[in-house]
Amino acid sequence: MRTLTEPNRLTAYLADDVRWTVHGNAKFCDTYKGKEDVVQRLFGELAPLLETIGPFEIGNVIREGDHVVVQAVGTGRTTKTGRPYNNDYCLVVKLANERSPNSTSTDTELITSAFGSK
Repeated sequence: MRTLTEPNRLTAYLADDVRWTVHGNAKFCDTYKGKEDVVQRLFGELAPLLETIGPFEIGNVIREGDHVVVQAVGTGRTTKTGRPYNNDYCLVVKLANERSPNSTSTDTELITSAFGSK
């Protein structure tokens, strides 16, 4: 299993024109347009709510053409209120020039449990 522990490691793989969608109606569910939007509105609003960030462990990676499916888990994550946030991810990524212009992830029940609703 490959682990990303530095926050900037993930954003380094995002294209400037990334389109990141978190499906559902929970907090943080939205479509973020552009790397700055992802960093500011998604990661920037999520990070201050976490007491510990922990590593992003990559499990399975499946590639077909310019699409990659990544199964991963965030481990060792706790919210400032003490709730665990060890989210499982299934990212569907479209690659362009080794960067991701599109990404999708979801586990809205855990998001609501850890952070409340919108």
